[in-house]
Amino acid sequence: MNNTGGMEIKILCYRNPVCYSVWRNVQQVINRLSPYFPEVDFKISMIRDSSQIVKYSHNLVLPSLVINEKIVCSGHIPDQVEVLAWLQGALVEMGFQPAVMRAG
Repeated sequence: MNNTGGMEIKILCYRNPVCYSVWRNVQQVINRLSPYFPEVDFKISMIRDSSQIVKYSHNLVLPSLVINEKIVCSGHIPDQVEVLAWLQGALVEMGFQPAVMRAG
């Protein structure tokens, strides 16, 4: 399998402080993962438009985190341990070998 490509990460929320808290945790995990996966382009986007948010679920509780078009978290601000597990799972689904990393 060709292990190159991008990972699309979307943060769905309305309130800036909540969006920023989720973004900060995701970005810190990406900073830790990037040296292990230099060929992966991690892309983070904030989705605040309700017409875009409802494309994922009509009963979505915000904030929510979407990785490669799959909702992995809804209704709370995920910590770095959770984000690390989800990103590593997505990398495995993309065909990458799991990185050996310590949580936290």
